[in-house]
Amino acid sequence: MEARDWTQARKIAQELEPDYYPRVETEYREWLRSEGKADQLADVDLGGALEMLASQGQWDQVLQKAQKHEPELRNKITTNL
Repeated sequence: MEARDWTQARKIAQELEPDYYPRVETEYREWLRSEGKADQLADVDLGGALEMLASQGQWDQVLQKAQKHEPELRNKITTNL
């Protein structure tokens, strides 16, 4: 994980060390957040990506991502704004 080759780390953990896989996933998500990679984060943690974008005031992005990944969620967000 130090080399940040997440694809390889996730594959190895899933195939060879399934008990370690949740930790790799957690580290991957934290890295995506710290790097501001909302698109990739949305693929593995939509809620985390939406929170990250909302905390940055990027509401258009929040609505776009919600619509793309879960259209019903977009309706909930706009109803609660």
